[in-house]
Amino acid sequence: LYLVSQSVGGMLSRPGWKKTWTFNATCQVWQALYISIVLVGLLPFQCYTHPNGESSLTKFPAVVCGTSQHAALFVAGVLATVVYGVGFFSMCVIATLKAPAQSATNDTFVRFFRFLLYRFRVDRWYWGTVL
Repeated sequence: LYLVSQSVGGMLSRPGWKKTWTFNATCQVWQALYISIVLVGLLPFQCYTHPNGESSLTKFPAVVCGTSQHAALFVAGVLATVVYGVGFFSMCVIATLKAPAQSATNDTFVRFFRFLLYRFRVDRWYWGTVL
């Protein structure tokens, strides 16, 4: 988004978005969609057993677990879960732990992680990650 805003802004003779605000806006959308995206990433792990001994995905019964089609979905599910589910949450936890020290001296940090901090009182900054 940042690079697109810089390109379009240059063509229109307008300034592009700032990195801090672009990161903040993107992360706010990611935070809003977090549960939905993680649940979609976990779908390839949810199989149920048929009476004949085979198993299929709960959400997509036509996909038999253990086949090449399921393997492709499984890899995508692992990537989505690790990169988005664990990665984004870890970034939020680390930012929350650093927030008290960084917010006192680093305005850029506050702009980057505003999506975690702005809704809560100063003495309850950590609720952005909890919720």
